Amino acid sequence: MPGMPFTVATAEVRAAILDVLGSWSGMVAAERSVSPPRRTVRALARFLGRPVGWLAAQDTAAEVTEEIA
Repeated sequence: MPGMPFTVATAEVRAAILDVLGSWSGMVAAERSVSPPRRTVRALARFLGRPVGWLAAQDTAAEVTEEIA
């Protein structure tokens, strides 16, 4: 938006968050045979929050929590 400050560092962090959430959402969608969400931080985070029990039971659970943290 006009007049709003823009910082490259902030944009890079947001892009990294989007990449991590998108990657894990893609894995969940493929493994569970469901459609992936829209590629927005909000949609991806909601999508990953739904099967949290299933995610916790996966071999990659530690990696998921580490990357998202």
